[in-house]
Amino acid sequence: MCVAVVAALAAACAPTPMPVVQAPPPAPAAPPPSAPKSVPPPALKVLLRPVREPAPLVHVAVDVDAPASADLAHWRLASGDVAHLANVAASDATGPLTVQLQALEAGAVGLACVRPPSGHLHVEYDILVDAEGTDNPLATVVRGGHFRGSGAALIALPESIEGTRMPVSVEIDRAPLEAERAASSLGVGASRKMETRPRSLLYASFSVGAQGDVVFDTLDGHDEASWVGFPSFDMRGAAVELAELRSAFANVLGAHDMLPDVPWTYLFEVSSARAPGAFTVTPRFNSVLVDIGASQPWGTPLRLALGQMLARRWIGDAIRFAPAGHPPELAWFDDGVALYLATRVLSRLELLPPKDWADVTVRELSELATSPYAGKDLATVASHVADDPAASTALAMRGALYATRESAIVRARTKGTGSFEGVLVALLARVRTPRTASMAPLTLAAWQEALVHEDPGALEAFDAIVNHGRPVTLPAGALGPCFRAGVGEYVAFDAGFDVEATRHDKDRKPVALRAHGPAANAGLTVDDVVRSIELKEGDASVPVKVTVVRAGKQRVVAYAPRGLHGRGQTWTRIPGVPDDRCGPAP
Repeated sequence: MCVAVVAALAAACAPTPMPVVQAPPPAPAAPPPSAPKSVPPPALKVLLRPVREPAPLVHVAVDVDAPASADLAHWRLASGDVAHLANVAASDATGPLTVQLQALEAGAVGLACVRPPSGHLHVEYDILVDAEGTDNPLATVVRGGHFRGSGAALIALPESIEGTRMPVSVEIDRAPLEAERAASSLGVGASRKMETRPRSLLYASFSVGAQGDVVFDTLDGHDEASWVGFPSFDMRGAAVELAELRSAFANVLGAHDMLPDVPWTYLFEVSSARAPGAFTVTPRFNSVLVDIGASQPWGTPLRLALGQMLARRWIGDAIRFAPAGHPPELAWFDDGVALYLATRVLSRLELLPPKDWADVTVRELSELATSPYAGKDLATVASHVADDPAASTALAMRGALYATRESAIVRARTKGTGSFEGVLVALLARVRTPRTASMAPLTLAAWQEALVHEDPGALEAFDAIVNHGRPVTLPAGALGPCFRAGVGEYVAFDAGFDVEATRHDKDRKPVALRAHGPAANAGLTVDDVVRSIELKEGDASVPVKVTVVRAGKQRVVAYAPRGLHGRGQTWTRIPGVPDDRCGPAP
């Protein structure tokens, strides 16, 4: 345009010998075709507002901005009950919407708008909470100034965009509970933003209360921790140790670039009602939820449980078998090999002393020898995983001991130049897709081929240990020079009733008292009111003492918590060998 103006002025000022007829000005040039307007990515915003009065509930509001082509009429609450949803309301750019509720399969609830929404969509509702509460780590709890809940039971999502990556923000309103702080699987703080798939929120946990927290950066990532209650150990030191452990896994497997670029969060809930050893560790989205007792020490059991959970970032996730997901028959790998890797890495960091390493292995041998699934085939055990924790334990022990056996054999055959971890590194490189760093599922044949290359007897051992649950014989020296192998009898610890559930039962009655079990045989009845329980978790040699009130009188029921018996390999300390020579080879 500027060039045209200058040319016109020059022409007007130039002398002309005769009049001319001025041509009409040229029509303005047509503007270049505009680029198609970019469609903003869908976005999701969630508000959680726990309220304790007049009745405990959680008010939830979900706002969605999505393309007009997206189907936002059909929503799903993954875990819930129609009877526990109240005050459901929705609106879009044109006004209010009517929402119909429907009970779906697998305990889900459907929310359907009676007409297709248009533009920005807002949905809100109340989740009514059981005032009695529960010991389930994923249950929704609103009590006093404390709230805890799981996304699957709180957040309804449009089914059409659950798997679409988008900006997601979560706000936890602390005001109604007058709470100091909040945290979630997305990190410490009441407000968090992240780009992820909305379905990730279903595997997230949320917490509000009088809690402590710590946030720090490491060479390999960013870690955050939050805790409600007062543990017996320094939580900040424990969080730093866990961050070191997470980096160590990446170092061992040569996979530093695979660490997530989002915060990894530890959520601890401390309860005075939990006894030492009765903790739970629950995997969550980019986080782990840990329920412990106030007197729980920071020692090998808790370290190992959390280490196993961190190892799952690679074992069962990066290195995973087809089919997709985590079917029960793969628990030997997902849980068992992860447990093995956790013991190895903890040992390298000198956080698992040689004696504790040996104790862990002996416990695995004991669990296998006394399991009700000893000698049963893999498919049979896997079919019971959903209803019997002993089945999951049996598969995990098979995988852990198989990995320990192969580790010892590979080290011996290669004179220390090779390792079982080296096999995992090779498999990780094999399934990794260049450029995207995404993972392809591994076939069992590829796994077996990699092991046979290092141990010709790997297939026969796999069939015996993993597929059929036969007794395991670890090679001499598998636990280092300080321990000698033998054969002996193992006795399973069996209290005869659910100790933790009894401690949390509102009526203090024995929960899941098994007929003809050790407790029932000693005289404990379902009508007893339990005052106290004394035991040493996992040790069948220490008597259990249950103090009860029966017919108005207090009495003590004492018995040996001896369960199933079985023979298996044992390991004992060799006297005279210095401690600094102990432990498995690095």
